[in-house]
Amino acid sequence: MGTRLYVLFWFTLLVVLTAAWPWYNARSGEYFRYWLGWGGFSVICLTNLYILRKKIPAIKDLGNVSGWLNFHIFCGLIGPTLIVFHSNFRVNGLVAISFWSMMISAISGVVGRYFYTQILQQRGSLKGQLRTYDQGFVKLQQVAPQTYSAAMLSQAKSEALRMAFGGHTLKEIPRSLTAVLLYSILGDIQFYLKPLPVPNHTSRAVRRKLKEYGVMQRKLALLDAYKRLMGYWHAFHVPFAIFMYVVAIIHIVAELLFRVK
Repeated sequence: MGTRLYVLFWFTLLVVLTAAWPWYNARSGEYFRYWLGWGGFSVICLTNLYILRKKIPAIKDLGNVSGWLNFHIFCGLIGPTLIVFHSNFRVNGLVAISFWSMMISAISGVVGRYFYTQILQQRGSLKGQLRTYDQGFVKLQQVAPQTYSAAMLSQAKSEALRMAFGGHTLKEIPRSLTAVLLYSILGDIQFYLKPLPVPNHTSRAVRRKLKEYGVMQRKLALLDAYKRLMGYWHAFHVPFAIFMYVVAIIHIVAELLFRVK
Protein backbone atom coordinates (compact mmCIF):
# COMPACT_ATOMS: atom_id res chain seq x y z
CA MET A 1 0.00 0.00 0.00
CA GLY A 2 1.35 3.42 -0.95
CA THR A 3 1.84 6.38 1.36
CA ARG A 4 -1.21 8.20 -0.01
CA LEU A 5 -3.50 5.22 0.62
CA TYR A 6 -2.19 4.93 4.18
CA VAL A 7 -2.88 8.62 4.81
CA LEU A 8 -6.33 8.35 3.19
CA PHE A 9 -7.21 5.33 5.36
CA TRP A 10 -6.06 7.11 8.52
CA PHE A 11 -7.96 10.28 7.64
CA THR A 12 -11.13 8.28 6.83
CA LEU A 13 -10.88 6.46 10.18
CA LEU A 14 -10.44 9.77 11.99
CA VAL A 15 -13.50 11.28 10.29
CA VAL A 16 -15.65 8.19 10.96
CA LEU A 17 -14.68 8.02 14.65
CA THR A 18 -15.23 11.75 15.12
CA ALA A 19 -18.64 11.65 13.43
CA ALA A 20 -19.84 8.50 15.23
CA TRP A 21 -18.34 9.33 18.61
CA PRO A 22 -21.33 11.18 20.16
CA TRP A 23 -23.67 8.31 19.24
CA TYR A 24 -21.36 5.47 20.40
CA ASN A 25 -20.30 7.30 23.55
CA ALA A 26 -23.91 7.92 24.59
CA ARG A 27 -25.00 4.26 24.16
CA SER A 28 -22.07 2.03 25.01
CA GLY A 29 -19.20 4.42 25.64
CA GLU A 30 -17.21 2.45 28.20
CA TYR A 31 -17.51 -0.86 26.37
CA PHE A 32 -16.62 0.74 23.03
CA ARG A 33 -13.66 2.62 24.51
CA TYR A 34 -12.42 -0.60 26.12
CA TRP A 35 -12.04 -2.29 22.74
CA LEU A 36 -10.61 0.84 21.19
CA GLY A 37 -7.89 0.68 23.83
CA TRP A 38 -7.01 -2.92 22.97
CA GLY A 39 -7.16 -2.14 19.27
CA GLY A 40 -4.96 0.91 19.62
CA PHE A 41 -2.36 -0.88 21.74
CA SER A 42 -2.32 -3.85 19.33
CA VAL A 43 -1.77 -1.61 16.32
CA ILE A 44 1.01 0.27 18.13
CA CYS A 45 2.68 -3.08 18.83
CA LEU A 46 2.63 -3.76 15.08
CA THR A 47 5.04 -0.84 14.62
CA ASN A 48 7.73 -3.15 16.01
CA LEU A 49 7.51 -5.36 12.91
CA TYR A 50 9.65 -2.76 11.14
CA ILE A 51 12.31 -3.04 13.85
CA LEU A 52 12.14 -6.86 13.89
CA ARG A 53 12.50 -6.93 10.11
CA LYS A 54 15.82 -5.09 10.43
CA LYS A 55 17.06 -7.32 13.28
CA ILE A 56 15.99 -10.83 12.20
CA PRO A 57 18.08 -12.21 9.31
CA ALA A 58 15.33 -14.58 8.16
CA ILE A 59 12.98 -11.73 7.21
CA LYS A 60 15.56 -9.02 6.49
CA ASP A 61 15.08 -9.34 2.72
CA LEU A 62 11.28 -9.52 2.90
CA GLY A 63 9.83 -6.51 1.06
CA ASN A 64 11.59 -3.16 0.73
CA VAL A 65 12.67 -0.77 3.47
CA SER A 66 10.43 2.05 2.23
CA GLY A 67 7.32 -0.14 2.34
CA TRP A 68 8.08 -1.37 5.86
CA LEU A 69 8.79 2.16 7.04
CA ASN A 70 5.49 3.38 5.58
CA PHE A 71 3.68 0.58 7.43
CA HIS A 72 5.56 1.53 10.62
CA ILE A 73 4.40 5.16 10.29
CA PHE A 74 0.86 4.06 9.38
CA CYS A 75 0.53 1.95 12.55
CA GLY A 76 2.10 4.83 14.47
CA LEU A 77 -0.79 7.01 13.31
CA ILE A 78 -3.70 4.56 13.61
CA GLY A 79 -2.72 3.28 17.07
CA PRO A 80 -2.50 6.69 18.80
CA THR A 81 -5.72 7.79 17.07
CA LEU A 82 -7.60 4.85 18.59
CA ILE A 83 -5.97 5.51 21.97
CA VAL A 84 -7.06 9.16 21.90
CA PHE A 85 -10.70 8.06 21.52
CA HIS A 86 -10.17 5.29 24.08
CA SER A 87 -9.14 7.92 26.62
CA ASN A 88 -12.30 9.93 25.85
CA PHE A 89 -9.97 12.93 25.42
CA ARG A 90 -9.17 12.92 29.14
CA VAL A 91 -5.93 11.64 30.64
CA ASN A 92 -4.54 11.98 34.14
CA GLY A 93 -2.19 10.29 36.56
CA LEU A 94 0.29 7.67 35.38
CA VAL A 95 -1.66 7.07 32.16
CA ALA A 96 -1.06 10.69 31.15
CA ILE A 97 2.70 10.01 31.10
CA SER A 98 2.21 7.09 28.72
CA PHE A 99 -0.26 9.08 26.62
CA TRP A 100 2.02 12.06 26.08
CA SER A 101 5.02 9.80 25.51
CA MET A 102 2.96 8.11 22.80
CA MET A 103 2.01 11.47 21.24
CA ILE A 104 5.61 12.72 21.27
CA SER A 105 6.83 9.47 19.76
CA ALA A 106 4.13 9.53 17.04
CA ILE A 107 4.64 13.18 16.10
CA SER A 108 8.43 12.90 16.10
CA GLY A 109 8.12 9.78 13.92
CA VAL A 110 6.03 11.56 11.28
CA VAL A 111 8.29 14.64 11.30
CA GLY A 112 11.42 12.48 11.17
CA ARG A 113 10.02 10.46 8.27
CA TYR A 114 9.32 13.66 6.32
CA PHE A 115 12.82 15.07 6.75
CA TYR A 116 14.44 11.70 6.07
CA THR A 117 12.50 11.41 2.80
CA GLN A 118 13.46 14.94 1.79
CA ILE A 119 17.14 14.20 2.44
CA LEU A 120 17.03 11.00 0.37
CA GLN A 121 15.23 12.72 -2.51
CA GLN A 122 17.59 15.68 -2.59
CA ARG A 123 20.61 13.41 -2.29
CA GLY A 124 19.46 11.37 -5.29
CA SER A 125 18.74 14.54 -7.28
CA LEU A 126 22.16 16.06 -6.50
CA LYS A 127 23.98 12.89 -7.44
CA GLY A 128 22.13 12.86 -10.75
CA GLN A 129 23.09 16.49 -11.43
CA LEU A 130 26.71 15.80 -10.54
CA ARG A 131 26.80 12.89 -12.99
CA THR A 132 25.45 15.24 -15.68
CA TYR A 133 28.20 17.77 -14.93
CA ASP A 134 30.87 15.03 -14.99
CA GLN A 135 29.58 13.87 -18.37
CA GLY A 136 29.75 17.46 -19.60
CA PHE A 137 33.38 17.75 -18.49
CA VAL A 138 34.21 14.49 -20.26
CA LYS A 139 32.65 15.81 -23.49
CA LEU A 140 34.57 19.05 -23.08
CA GLN A 141 37.79 17.09 -22.74
CA GLN A 142 36.97 15.12 -25.90
CA VAL A 143 36.13 18.25 -27.92
CA ALA A 144 39.16 20.28 -26.81
CA PRO A 145 41.76 17.86 -25.37
CA GLN A 146 44.63 20.33 -25.70
CA THR A 147 42.82 23.09 -23.81
CA TYR A 148 40.96 20.97 -21.29
CA SER A 149 42.96 17.87 -20.44
CA ALA A 150 41.78 15.24 -17.96
CA ALA A 151 44.43 16.32 -15.44
CA MET A 152 43.50 19.99 -15.80
CA LEU A 153 39.77 19.36 -15.30
CA SER A 154 40.38 17.04 -12.36
CA GLN A 155 42.54 19.69 -10.68
CA ALA A 156 39.98 22.40 -11.49
CA LYS A 157 37.14 20.38 -9.90
CA SER A 158 39.26 19.83 -6.79
CA GLU A 159 39.98 23.56 -6.57
CA ALA A 160 36.30 24.39 -7.04
CA LEU A 161 35.35 22.05 -4.18
CA ARG A 162 38.13 23.44 -1.98
CA MET A 163 36.98 26.99 -2.68
CA ALA A 164 33.35 26.03 -1.98
CA PHE A 165 34.46 25.26 1.59
CA GLY A 166 36.47 28.45 2.06
CA GLY A 167 39.82 27.05 0.93
CA HIS A 168 39.59 23.76 2.84
CA THR A 169 39.22 20.18 1.71
CA LEU A 170 36.27 18.15 2.93
CA LYS A 171 38.60 16.02 5.07
CA GLU A 172 39.83 19.12 6.92
CA ILE A 173 36.32 20.15 7.99
CA PRO A 174 34.78 18.81 11.23
CA ARG A 175 31.86 16.50 10.53
CA SER A 176 29.32 18.55 12.48
CA LEU A 177 26.48 20.36 10.71
CA THR A 178 27.48 23.71 12.26
CA ALA A 179 31.05 23.43 10.94
CA VAL A 180 29.89 22.51 7.43
CA LEU A 181 27.51 25.49 7.40
CA LEU A 182 30.20 27.92 8.60
CA TYR A 183 32.73 26.73 6.03
CA SER A 184 30.03 26.95 3.35
CA ILE A 185 29.50 30.63 4.19
CA LEU A 186 33.26 31.18 3.91
CA GLY A 187 33.12 29.46 0.53
CA ASP A 188 30.39 31.81 -0.72
CA ILE A 189 32.49 34.79 0.37
CA GLN A 190 35.54 33.41 -1.46
CA PHE A 191 33.53 32.74 -4.61
CA TYR A 192 32.40 36.37 -4.52
CA LEU A 193 35.81 37.94 -3.79
CA LYS A 194 38.32 35.65 -5.51
CA PRO A 195 38.52 34.13 -8.99
CA LEU A 196 38.64 30.37 -9.32
CA PRO A 197 42.32 29.26 -9.51
CA VAL A 198 42.26 27.72 -13.01
CA PRO A 199 44.40 28.30 -16.12
CA ASN A 200 43.86 31.64 -17.87
CA HIS A 201 42.57 29.99 -21.04
CA THR A 202 39.55 28.58 -19.17
CA SER A 203 36.41 30.14 -20.60
CA ARG A 204 33.88 32.03 -18.48
CA ALA A 205 31.22 29.37 -19.11
CA VAL A 206 33.54 26.57 -17.91
CA ARG A 207 34.50 28.60 -14.83
CA ARG A 208 30.81 29.00 -14.02
CA LYS A 209 30.19 25.26 -14.46
CA LEU A 210 33.12 24.46 -12.19
CA LYS A 211 31.77 26.77 -9.48
CA GLU A 212 28.33 25.18 -9.77
CA TYR A 213 29.97 21.76 -9.52
CA GLY A 214 31.75 22.78 -6.31
CA VAL A 215 28.54 24.16 -4.81
CA MET A 216 26.67 20.92 -5.62
CA GLN A 217 29.38 18.86 -3.97
CA ARG A 218 29.05 21.12 -0.94
CA LYS A 219 25.28 20.63 -0.84
CA LEU A 220 25.84 16.88 -0.90
CA ALA A 221 28.19 17.20 2.07
CA LEU A 222 25.52 19.26 3.87
CA LEU A 223 22.95 16.52 3.27
CA ASP A 224 25.36 13.98 4.75
CA ALA A 225 25.64 16.21 7.83
CA TYR A 226 21.83 16.45 8.02
CA LYS A 227 21.62 12.67 7.73
CA ARG A 228 23.94 12.30 10.71
CA LEU A 229 21.72 14.75 12.57
CA MET A 230 18.82 12.34 11.98
CA GLY A 231 20.67 9.95 14.28
CA TYR A 232 20.01 12.38 17.13
CA TRP A 233 16.31 12.36 16.19
CA HIS A 234 16.33 8.57 16.49
CA ALA A 235 17.90 8.86 19.95
CA PHE A 236 15.05 11.24 20.87
CA HIS A 237 12.28 9.13 19.31
CA VAL A 238 13.10 5.70 20.78
CA PRO A 239 13.19 6.44 24.56
CA PHE A 240 9.70 7.96 24.47
CA ALA A 241 8.40 4.86 22.67
CA ILE A 242 10.00 2.54 25.24
CA PHE A 243 8.64 4.57 28.15
CA MET A 244 5.19 4.54 26.53
CA TYR A 245 5.21 0.72 26.37
CA VAL A 246 6.34 0.34 29.98
CA VAL A 247 3.65 2.63 31.40
CA ALA A 248 0.98 1.26 29.04
CA ILE A 249 1.66 -2.30 30.23
CA ILE A 250 1.43 -1.15 33.86
CA HIS A 251 -1.89 0.51 33.02
CA ILE A 252 -3.23 -2.65 31.32
CA VAL A 253 -2.17 -4.93 34.20
CA ALA A 254 -3.67 -2.57 36.78
CA GLU A 255 -6.92 -2.38 34.77
CA LEU A 256 -7.22 -6.15 34.40
CA LEU A 257 -6.32 -6.99 38.01
CA PHE A 258 -7.77 -4.10 39.96
CA ARG A 259 -10.07 -2.33 37.50
CA VAL A 260 -8.02 0.81 38.05
CA LYS A 261 -8.37 3.38 35.27
